[in-house]
Amino acid sequence: LKGPLGSSGSKSFVECTFRYAAMVQKALKLNQNKQGKATQKHKAPKVSKVDILKKKKKKDSSSADTVGAATNAFIKKCGQKTEANVAAKAAVEGNANLEYVKVTPQQIAKAEKKIGARQNKKQKKR
Repeated sequence: LKGPLGSSGSKSFVECTFRYAAMVQKALKLNQNKQGKATQKHKAPKVSKVDILKKKKKKDSSSADTVGAATNAFIKKCGQKTEANVAAKAAVEGNANLEYVKVTPQQIAKAEKKIGARQNKKQKKR
């Protein structure tokens, strides 16, 4: 098969000019005097709400003088107390030895007392 100019290896004039037509303005530096684009607004990168909350908690807990630090300490203390009380109750009711949660003898005695009080209430109702 022969191309448009007659020989099989050459390309047509239209193909050659089309390939380089887009670059003519740059090659001849025709657009140098054009006004540049207006400056774009700089948008702050979007931060997830989870990251914002983590950052806030870290800031609150780091400074010991703030109310937030005291609140976080109180919440942590209450959580640990509740966990230990539940572990003591499980140890008394189910005779379970818990390895991960440390339970004091006072907490075990308190759990035993509560269980004894419940059993006494049940007996009185009968």
